[in-house]
Amino acid sequence: MQTASSKLNVSESLSDIICALQNILVRSQVIIPVLETPYSTFPNSDCSPVEPKSQSVINIITERHRQLDTVLHEISGLEAVMDSVKNLYQQVLEKKEKITQSMNLHKSLGSVLRRLPTEILSRIFNHCLPETNLLLPPSTLKAPMLLTAICRRWREVAVGMPNLWCRLYVEVNDRDWERAAFCYDLWFKRSRGHPLSLALGRYHSTKLRNLLQPYITHITSLRVSVCSSQGEYFVADLPALQDLAILGMTRSDIPTIAQSVSRLPSTIRSLRVIDMKPFFDIEHLSSFSPVWAHLTDVQIAHSAK
Repeated sequence: MQTASSKLNVSESLSDIICALQNILVRSQVIIPVLETPYSTFPNSDCSPVEPKSQSVINIITERHRQLDTVLHEISGLEAVMDSVKNLYQQVLEKKEKITQSMNLHKSLGSVLRRLPTEILSRIFNHCLPETNLLLPPSTLKAPMLLTAICRRWREVAVGMPNLWCRLYVEVNDRDWERAAFCYDLWFKRSRGHPLSLALGRYHSTKLRNLLQPYITHITSLRVSVCSSQGEYFVADLPALQDLAILGMTRSDIPTIAQSVSRLPSTIRSLRVIDMKPFFDIEHLSSFSPVWAHLTDVQIAHSAK
């Protein structure tokens, strides 16, 4: 076990090593040996005037082998020293990181934000949410996820505020669905049964239905982007739904969507049909009955395209 005294000695010895290396490097110089020989000026050709088995040439080659072995040994030794220095350097970097973390931790103890009551901090967190009516996908660069990465107390407060986790844009991506599904599910669990406002991307799959099934009774607002290649739309079987927005609907989509919409609960109060293509005809929406009887707000917009 290392004691405080032994740790101090290690630090002192490391400083001594650094000073010694610096002094050695200042005085060190690689001396290139004189490699010129009487034969160095001979042309490099097959017609050399020197006998191949000349004793003087053999001696020179033997000397060069010896010199090369010495250099290779020096290179090997330097590489070993460099690896050790790199290892020491990495340890010192880790030491610096731990010292910095400890310093920042103790600095934060005196921070005004650390002393704020949870109620005040909660109000601040509510104002940290993106100022937009659009529902956004999870992002570690935006609240509420950003708030959970600042410090332990902020994380505890943010996770304990269900209202921060009630709005979300959900998109199915088969390339990384397991990670995304884990993130979405964690988000919904943090909402703790509060009403959910969701926006679904253009691809609605069985995976998405399975993900949302435990929270189906909590969805009160839903924004759905229509993909005409799909025959089933995620707009039915939502017993608490109050607001529904359908984007990008075409005439060919109406029968399928109307079938789902007709099964909406009596809680529905608002229906918005946005970016309807190619044109709007009130007769097309008459098939949405009997939902009309429950609506207090209807918005219809169509695209000129």
